[in-house]
Amino acid sequence: MWMHGSIKIVDGNPTMEYDYGGRLDHGRRYYAPNSFWDPISQHHVIFAWLQENDLPELWHERQAWSGMLSLPRILRHTEMFFVCGTLATPLEEITSIRKELNPQGTYTISTLASAPHPALEQLRGGPLPFPTPTKKSAIATFAHPTKHLEIDISCLLPREVRRLGLSILHSSDAKQRTTMYFDAAAETFLIDRSQSTTITDVDTAPEVAPHTLFLVRDDHGAVAQEFLDVRAFYDVSALEVFVNERTAIATRIYPDHATCFGIEVFLEFGSGSQSVSDSDAGGGVVWRRSHCWEILSRQAIVI
Repeated sequence: MWMHGSIKIVDGNPTMEYDYGGRLDHGRRYYAPNSFWDPISQHHVIFAWLQENDLPELWHERQAWSGMLSLPRILRHTEMFFVCGTLATPLEEITSIRKELNPQGTYTISTLASAPHPALEQLRGGPLPFPTPTKKSAIATFAHPTKHLEIDISCLLPREVRRLGLSILHSSDAKQRTTMYFDAAAETFLIDRSQSTTITDVDTAPEVAPHTLFLVRDDHGAVAQEFLDVRAFYDVSALEVFVNERTAIATRIYPDHATCFGIEVFLEFGSGSQSVSDSDAGGGVVWRRSHCWEILSRQAIVI
């Protein structure tokens, strides 16, 4: 958990009064985070331990180790201006933000940003194919399977799109997969691990985080919806996802061959669903970024 507070002097003693707060990570395996201020990069850097509780004890013994360090993240205070609402939830019901009313009738909102450390970009190897959402094919198959992957997307969702998601394909027939998606109607981001492995007794319960997109009004009264930004890092059995630098989910997955054969993109509309492959227009989604890289597993980085 994290919290923001105001320092006050009460009876000559400093005290902190709670203002707002939230979850540092919405996954169940992000444990014992520790942070430090790096005076060189001017970043507040945080690491945690990714637990192995989803794996049966027998497998702990077979691999002769349990758990690993997370990727380095940076934490910072962030603000968003001229906010007038969200997809559905009233601003006053969101407890992880502070809002200040502006003369224009909009709000400046503040919260904690959690993002991958910029130094992780040093690990990007060659680009991998990404499904082109404006064409019928929603699947991109890699020439060679990889165990280490970064995905970076940014898109504007039209109102009729209920869900936008990505699947990491762990088998050549695409049956074994880990799926992550943003549900605009439910204002949640979910990682579905139910098809990620055939190993028995592995906990594949979903990881779910509340997440909405903000609406911003300009000087002319026009209202624009925030872009959906997602960065995901897959590394053998670890998956860390960052959404709009406000929502982070770290989890563990155990695909049979600990690899990735490709990526699939999908859309769902309203109460029904429609694959990207059924629409030449890609459902009206506007894509600002859609990148995928293989991560260099033996590359050292300088933070």
